[in-house]
Amino acid sequence: MSLTDAWDASYARGENHLFWPHEEIVRFAAQRVRRRRLDGWDDRIPFSPVPRALDLGCGVGRHVEFLDQLGCEAWGIDHSATAVAQGQRWLTANGHAAIAPRLVQGDATAMPWADAHFAVVVSHGVLDSMPLATASAAFAETARVLAPGGLMYVDLVSGDDGQHGREFSGEVTVADGHESGTIQLYFNWPLIERCLGGRFDILDAVHVLRARAFAPGAAARWHLHLRRRG
Repeated sequence: MSLTDAWDASYARGENHLFWPHEEIVRFAAQRVRRRRLDGWDDRIPFSPVPRALDLGCGVGRHVEFLDQLGCEAWGIDHSATAVAQGQRWLTANGHAAIAPRLVQGDATAMPWADAHFAVVVSHGVLDSMPLATASAAFAETARVLAPGGLMYVDLVSGDDGQHGREFSGEVTVADGHESGTIQLYFNWPLIERCLGGRFDILDAVHVLRARAFAPGAAARWHLHLRRRG
């Protein structure tokens, strides 16, 4: 089964349906893009003209909805046609029919937009769910569609999860659970720098480790705020 087939099957089973924006993307937006106030907005980037924003690996569109609510021209791309179709139905049913067509099925390594098309890109839990060669190409392609000075949020899984260690990097095929059959690509800092390829300035980098207090198990991720060079 291909990775695309594995993700299509997962969405078809009703998994990976997330509807609220991730808290780190909310923080990124408030700090770097636009902060909500009682009497309006506090803009961190120009909103005239309206900035274009992309959710890379959009799933059913929760961050497309969030970016639209911020006042951006929001788009999403996902390689799963099933996720895109489900997201278009969900957005339409919840009063967002105008943005539903902006969810498109496509390849993160060959996106259907011109150079420097977007001012903002966000990507949660995506660029670590593919082989390294694909992730490296996707970072380069994201840099292509992001305007010089444009902003990006991305998070990546760390090996510091109780199974591997923070310096671990490599590809692991997920054996069970709702992501069974997919790739988990673990990042250490040298691999992050390799994938960024000198195309981005790092504005902020946070490593978050979540450990259960009364049971075994932990999860760790890198959260990066980036600015496109050039």
